[in-house]
Amino acid sequence: MVNSNETLSAALDTERIEPQEQGGNCGMKWLEMRQLFPNRFVLFSVLEYHQEGTRRFIDEVEPIRVVADEDARMEFNQAGPGKLVYHTSSKVCVIRICRRKYSRVRRKKTK
Repeated sequence: MVNSNETLSAALDTERIEPQEQGGNCGMKWLEMRQLFPNRFVLFSVLEYHQEGTRRFIDEVEPIRVVADEDARMEFNQAGPGKLVYHTSSKVCVIRICRRKYSRVRRKKTK
């Protein structure tokens, strides 16, 4: 069995985080992510969140890999559903949900 600290410290060297041998889910709280990867952009999967009004607060994440500063925008745009690129300098990971106030669906007129 691999020690999780050894796995994550090795990930810092290789810039990629591999799943642990014991089941694959290496979920962690946002605070833990900030401590492991200080002042870096990280690509991760969102495992748990809670919503307050128009904001989603990310509670638990599964890190995928560290992203270089110059590649962060491209990686953010290419991230698939449930994945996010965020900088670890933020104390909390928050996504603001924007809804267009005046958007509506147009329907075809029937004769």
